Amino acid sequence: MNKNKYCIFDFETSGLSPDSCRVIEVGAVIIEDNQIIDEFSELMNPGHRIPYEISKLTGITNLMLKGKPKPEKIITKFHKFIGDLPLVAHNVSFDSKFLQAELKRINISSLPNPCICTLLLARRLILSSPNFQLGTLINYLKMDLADDHQKHRALDDVLATVQLWTYLEKELKEKTGLDDIPVELYLRVMKKSKKNVPNLLDKIYAGEVKI
Repeated sequence: MNKNKYCIFDFETSGLSPDSCRVIEVGAVIIEDNQIIDEFSELMNPGHRIPYEISKLTGITNLMLKGKPKPEKIITKFHKFIGDLPLVAHNVSFDSKFLQAELKRINISSLPNPCICTLLLARRLILSSPNFQLGTLINYLKMDLADDHQKHRALDDVLATVQLWTYLEKELKEKTGLDDIPVELYLRVMKKSKKNVPNLLDKIYAGEVKI
């Protein structure tokens, strides 16, 4: 596994429960040394009508999904796309639960990939943002999005997350003095309480803690 290679992904879904709802759109990129080297974007038909509230939020309509492949077909392709790469998402617990549910439907019982959450990392490394929604963070950090960016469309949210991920990586490098941030450190920072993260990073910088 290349330590500087990650898959950043996002799902749009037909509802909030992975047991009764399905993925309707996936967007993902593979980044290596912070450069996008591959991209994956697909709509899929969940086999049931999506609620008005979901269409209003995402802009994805039932008409757009008519004739699209079933999730099983797209998730099979997506599983091959991600391989064994660490997975990064904003609120990764939501997306990973849906991914696990969809994988079970194609008889894949586990998701061994490390899962890294930019939401949890941002809460620990960005101290004064009004909130930690993706759009708020992008605005707070004054990052530029494409003119045709659509909030709550999978690939567009992924491209925003790439910018946030790059910022968070830079912050960790500056605070630890490390040239490369290992997956283990991202996971460790995510699990630490916000008040204990500065002490951890200071000790890594001083060489008192090894990762």
